[in-house]
Amino acid sequence: MFLKSLFLSILLFAAYLYFSFLNKENITISLPNGVFETTIPLLVIVSFLSGALIVVCSNLVGFGKLRLLNWRIGRRTRGIRESEENLRQGLVTLRAGDFKRARFLLEKAREKDPFSAPVYTALAELAEQEGNVDQTLKCLGKARELDENNLELLFRTASVSEVKGDTKHAVDLYHRILSLDTSNRRAMAGLRELYRRQGAWREALEIQKSYLKLMPPERQASEGERLLFLRYECARLSLALGVTEKSTSELREIVGEKPSFIPANVSLAEALKLEGKVEEAANLLKKAFQELRHPIFLIKLEDLYFCQEEPGIIAALVNFYKRSIHDNPHDLVIRFFYGKLCIRMLMADEALIHLKAIVESGIDFPSLHILLAEAYRRTDDLDEAAKEYRKALGIGKTHRIPFGCRVCGHEQIEWASCCPSCGTWDSFAIKACVELDAAKPFETLVFPV
Repeated sequence: MFLKSLFLSILLFAAYLYFSFLNKENITISLPNGVFETTIPLLVIVSFLSGALIVVCSNLVGFGKLRLLNWRIGRRTRGIRESEENLRQGLVTLRAGDFKRARFLLEKAREKDPFSAPVYTALAELAEQEGNVDQTLKCLGKARELDENNLELLFRTASVSEVKGDTKHAVDLYHRILSLDTSNRRAMAGLRELYRRQGAWREALEIQKSYLKLMPPERQASEGERLLFLRYECARLSLALGVTEKSTSELREIVGEKPSFIPANVSLAEALKLEGKVEEAANLLKKAFQELRHPIFLIKLEDLYFCQEEPGIIAALVNFYKRSIHDNPHDLVIRFFYGKLCIRMLMADEALIHLKAIVESGIDFPSLHILLAEAYRRTDDLDEAAKEYRKALGIGKTHRIPFGCRVCGHEQIEWASCCPSCGTWDSFAIKACVELDAAKPFETLVFPV
């Protein structure tokens, strides 16, 4: 290498001497601060060396920048590796329940790599387990800034927003997910349930229609049934807003598709009543009770007849009960509700006949004893006991029998198509009526029609 450099230097020097011999005259060069004379070979060699010096300096600057960049990359890489290790240890510690140690490790991971979305996600998980909703949302927001199209981050943020009660933000996040992935079934299901809890039935119905199209064949039936439930809620909403004709048509279709769906039968009877078709509504309730054996139909039938305030209409209700008991004297549900009706109509002696028959069958539940106490009070028997019942239970005109959810056990006085506790449709029943249906037969009582 040295010999090559020496040979090149000698060659250049010789070229310079030969060039100087050929160009002996001087030239004048003007500069801003004056003029000076020099030879052409000297000017050439100075220019060449200046250019070489500029190239060398430029290369040195570039080399320095490259070394600095490599140093920074190396430092960043080491920081990322350390951050990943701290993150791994922090998650292990977090899952073990040591929140204090987990926070130390995760904060250390954030210091090493402040641009890591997984670190902020882990900090959000820690804050969530500590019950700090605001901090959870803050950390998830930081993670989303670094990875804005991460669907899992959007799902988690939506879930935490629901916990906080910020349903509007949750809805926006689900729509954001669907804008990124139009066929995301998880987002559709989450948005549908959010709309359902808000009572936004029409929006939930539209989501369910799209959701149903994406379902595999084995889930079509269950999701189709959910679609029917949402159609029912939309029809019920229209009915509440006074759009009876449209509601009636939709409810007829729903009952035709699923005759065993109790809420649709109840709402259809209500729609018919609002249209003035009382007789059709009554026949629907009677038929529905005979086929489905749900006491809500008897309750609604009684309310329907008493709303008319005509003695002949009430007589028709009494005749319905008498015929039903005559045709099936062992039907304790009919006897129970007929006894309740008798008390309401001040026919206490007749009420006692049917309520005692239930007692003789071995059935025992609070509502039965309350009705018996009221009947005895109205016949001037055990008056003090009846008064105590009334004080304890606050009986007004008539006793209200509670409904219970078959799924979660939630109880309330008013019947509802959907359980407010667990969200299950068509789950409210009167437990005592189930026991009545299962009771042992008793000696047939003669009941003149």
